[in-house]
Order: sequence, then structure tokens, then C-alpha cells
Amino acid sequence: MFLCVGTTFGQKTGKELDSLIQCLKSTENDTARAKILRSIGTIYVDMGNYPKGIENFLQSKKLFEKAKNDYGVFRCDNQLGVTYCFMGDYKTALDYLLKCKQGIDDGRLYDNLGFVYYNQNNIQSSKIYWEKSLDFYKKESDNKTIARLLNKIGSCWEIQGKIDTAISYYKQSLNMSEGLNDKMNTINALASLGDVYFGQKNYSLALEYENKSLSLSKEIGDLQSTRETEKMLSDIYLKIGKCDTALIHYKNYIAIKDSLVNGDNIKQVTKLEENFKFDKEREISVEKLQHQKNQRNIFITGFGIVLCLSVFLFRLFKRNQKAKMIITEQKKIVDEKKKEMTDNINYAERIQRAILPSDEFMNKYFPDNFIIYKPKDIVSGDFYWAYDDGVSKYVATADCTGHGVSGAMMSMIGTQLLNKIVVEQKITQPDLVLNALRGEIIKSLNREGASEERKDGMDISFCRIIKYDGFIHNGIKLECACANNSIYILRNGEVFEVKPDKMPIGKYVGEEKPFTLNELKVQEGDLIYTLSDGFCDQFGGEKGKKLMTKRLKEWIAELSPLNMVDTKNKLEERFKQWIGEGEQIDDVTIVAIKV
Repeated sequence: MFLCVGTTFGQKTGKELDSLIQCLKSTENDTARAKILRSIGTIYVDMGNYPKGIENFLQSKKLFEKAKNDYGVFRCDNQLGVTYCFMGDYKTALDYLLKCKQGIDDGRLYDNLGFVYYNQNNIQSSKIYWEKSLDFYKKESDNKTIARLLNKIGSCWEIQGKIDTAISYYKQSLNMSEGLNDKMNTINALASLGDVYFGQKNYSLALEYENKSLSLSKEIGDLQSTRETEKMLSDIYLKIGKCDTALIHYKNYIAIKDSLVNGDNIKQVTKLEENFKFDKEREISVEKLQHQKNQRNIFITGFGIVLCLSVFLFRLFKRNQKAKMIITEQKKIVDEKKKEMTDNINYAERIQRAILPSDEFMNKYFPDNFIIYKPKDIVSGDFYWAYDDGVSKYVATADCTGHGVSGAMMSMIGTQLLNKIVVEQKITQPDLVLNALRGEIIKSLNREGASEERKDGMDISFCRIIKYDGFIHNGIKLECACANNSIYILRNGEVFEVKPDKMPIGKYVGEEKPFTLNELKVQEGDLIYTLSDGFCDQFGGEKGKKLMTKRLKEWIAELSPLNMVDTKNKLEERFKQWIGEGEQIDDVTIVAIKV
């Protein structure tokens, strides 16, 4: 759930930023310059430019310290804490905010402490500080801030399971914010209501509130809110089965996230902090030297020698520390990028699983079946597809070019094209389906003006089983077409192979011919196997050779007396034993259907 911090610094325009920069150039008073720099910093933070925001806050703080203005220093530390919280560095954020807490009690400070504790999942502490802040602003009659705090406290109630109480707080916040024309908190209240209804699986209400929040976020250019709402919309659309839309919103979320929090920002901020600390140390040294000028020359000379030695040792120490810090920083960035990449692939795996036919669908229309689906990596270049139009049943198993992310992208394209060809265009004869699929794949991957000709595509077997009165009967016809993928039929302990056309779906070297239509009679009890080549191509056994189709057909025949569940378990067990201490080399898919 996204929450806007209490001191989110307003939605200021580029003109206001230019105006403040001009004022800074024409102002010589240190206190006035400090206030202007702080205001400039707030605008940069709102724009998502955290390094520039921190740079201006540090310069502002330096001037306030020079003027011995404690409240000005407090405001800068407070805003630095909030900015680090936005960046996910909660330790540094707490360092700045708790430093403020030692000197000045303020509703703004309590608000920000609540925000940091909330992001650390310390909900009880967060709620305590937000309620303290609410009491403070009620005395001040600051209705805008009260509305924001109602939204935040509502989120604590939601996490603690008090959903009705949470919704009540959210709606109070929304009503107050809309009445005050406070767009920022209206966005947050809408998003909070969308989140809570998502948790209750009320997806229509969740979409209504989240879309309103997204529209308003884009209107005012608030990247923080836009980022979190895009992520929530992706989750909602995934839940309701609209995977294409879910993927679009997730890509938007990643794009905004990368622009707000990245390695360059972290490096810039680290450098700014180091420069600020060094400037302070240099100023202190200068003050000490000035004070020492009134002492004896011999003391000054001695102090200079000691100081030079100290500076040399200090710089040597700092250089070593900085080198260690850079190594640690680089490792942290690499780890974060690796985690982010893994999270993205895991999310892609969820989308891919959602696109595959569900167990409920397969068990309803193919009551006696089993599926072995083993991606080599997290996501797979294999996919299977099934459909029932009330007249016939259809099943396809495909092996796309590559595996992992590249193969998964092709598998999603293949699934969408089969839906288009069979479900929308009503092309159902298997050889015509593969001809149309080949044309669509070539058109999709070799668009006019492309710099190179793509050879990507897939191998696939496509079956159509004709139904009679809603059931499959003895002697009913099986139609199939195969592109590089065989189909096996098990009957009375004997395995028959339907050989494929030796050409893929996609561009290849050779003459492009129409695919062959195979027509066969099937009997009750026949078992139809469609599969990718990953099972047969696996290396293993005592001599480290390929498993091969011959051995697979032998296994299928040997296991024919078993039921479907036991057959699946035995095939998986033998495959695992075949691999032994080795590694799976390709995606593996087997779809078996009993007639």
C-alpha cells in the first residue's frame, strides 16, 4: 500500500523552480538563501530527482548551522530523513529523524517517524506516532494534514485486520481531501480504498478506485503515486485473468521505479554526503587554526606539524575506508539488481502460468489426463494450449526457440496467436491452423523495415478430437498436424507414432510447404501423447547419452497398465534418475490425454 509522507512537499511547477533559482542568485542574506535552497530541494524530491534534492537540503542545512538557526537545521534534517525513506534507506532516514526528535517536538516530525516505521513494518510504532501527529494538527486546525493522517492511520488498522475501521478512516480522508481540493491526498485515499477492496477480492471496486488514483497522479505528475498504482493495477488485472493488461501496467511500474531509484542516484547521494562531511570538517579545522593564531609561534609551528601528520594519516584512512565503501556499495547495487531481475522473472512466471490452461479446465474437458511441465529456468519456452468449442476438443504442445525469458516471450506470442486463429477466426482444421500460425509468426517477427531477418519460431503438434453428443466415442476421428514434433498414440500396450513435417513454425532454410493433415481413427482407451523434445534430448544415464525417443516409447509401453497419476509419477521418477547428478538442459513438457 502506498502512503504519501506528511511533508511531501507540494506539487510545484517548473516555473516556480526557475523563480526560486533566480531569487537565490539575487539574495545575499544567508538565512533567506537557506530557506530558498530548502524549497528548491523539496521541488526536486517531488520530481523524483533525489540527488538534487539532497544536495540542496545539505547546502541549506550548512547555512542554517552557520546562522545557528536550530529550527532551520531541524527542518532540513527532517526533509533529508523523508528523502532517504523514499529511496528505501530506512536506517539513514531514522538517523536524521531521531536526531530531530532530540531537540524539537513537532507534528511534522511525528508524521515522518510514523512513515519510516510503517515502511519497516513496525505498525504499532507507526500508529502511535501518527496518532501523536494527528493530535498536534487538530490543535492547529490543519485540515489538509488531518486528512492525510486519517488515511495513514487507516492503513495501520487495515494491516491489523480491522478492515471496516480502515475503510471508515479512508473514506473520511477522501471526503475531507476532495472538499479541500487536496489532489495529493485524494490520490492516496483512492489508492488506499483500491488496495483494501483488492484484499477483499472486490476487483471491480478496486479497479474503480485505482484507476481514479492513477488518472489524478498522472494529471499532477506525481511519479511516486503513479509507480505504486501501476503495480497494484497489474496485480488486479492478473487476478481477473487479463494478463496482457497486467503486463503493460507492470512494465510501466518497472520503468518508473528504475527512474526513481537506481545506482546512479545512490552514487550521487553518497558523494554529496561525503562532500558535505568533508566541508564541515574543513570549516572546523579553519576555526581551530584561527583561534590558535593568538598563541605562541612555537606552539603554532608544532601544531602545524602535528596537523599535517594528522591530515596525511586521516586522508590515508579515508582513502582505505572509501575503497571499502565503494566495494560494499557496488556489491549492494549488484545484489539489488540481481534481486530485482529475479523478482521480475518470478512475476513473468506467474503471468505465464496464468496463460496456460488451468487444471480445472483440463479436468473438465479432458477428464483423464496428466501434464508434465518442467521449465529449465523459472520461465519456459514450452507451452501447451487447449480449447473446447462445443463440437470438438483441441490440444497443442509447443517448443519455442530458446528457453528462459526469450522462450517465454515466444510462448506468450504463440498462445495469443492460437486464440486469435482458432477462437476468433474459427480456423479449426489442424493443418490450416499451423499454416495460419506460421504466417502470423513470420509477420510478427519480421516486420517491414526490420534490420535483420529473424529465424525465431516454434515446433508444435496440434490435435483436433471430434466429439459426438458431447462425448468422445470409440472410432471417433483424430485430426492432427505436426511441425517437427511427433505425436504418440498408445493402444493396447503398443505405441504408434504420427511423424511430423520436418519444418518449423517460422522462417527456415528450405522450401515452405503447406503442413500435412493427418486423419486417424481413435478407440476408447487410446492414450494420446503430445510433447516437446526436452524429455528425449536430456543427457544422462550411465554413459551420459541422450534419452532418445526410442527409450521414451519403451517406457510409455511398459507403463501402459498403470492409471494416469501413476504413469505421470513413474515418468517423472525415471526422468530424474536419468539426469542423476547432472542438470536439466531444456524445458520439458508432456501432455497426455486418454480418449
